[in-house]
Amino acid sequence: MRIHAGMLLLLLLLLSGVSWAGKPATRIGDDARNWLELQRGHEQASESPDRVAGEVADRAYQRYLKSFDHPIPEQYPRAGFVESQ
Repeated sequence: MRIHAGMLLLLLLLLSGVSWAGKPATRIGDDARNWLELQRGHEQASESPDRVAGEVADRAYQRYLKSFDHPIPEQYPRAGFVESQ
């Protein structure tokens, strides 16, 4: 079986880890690690932090506190989460 010269070249490029632009191929997770590093380093952080208005923050906190009024059930009813088959 003969392999076309172009197919052989493509195979060699893919196996060598070099992209068409000549840059090394990225590994899985590189983009995520880069975004996390940007967040950790604060290089792209905004000069003005976001603030929640006083009344909104108070109501959100009250809702959070009210969530403790009810105990967490040991089991949730299954009927509400999945379709019947």
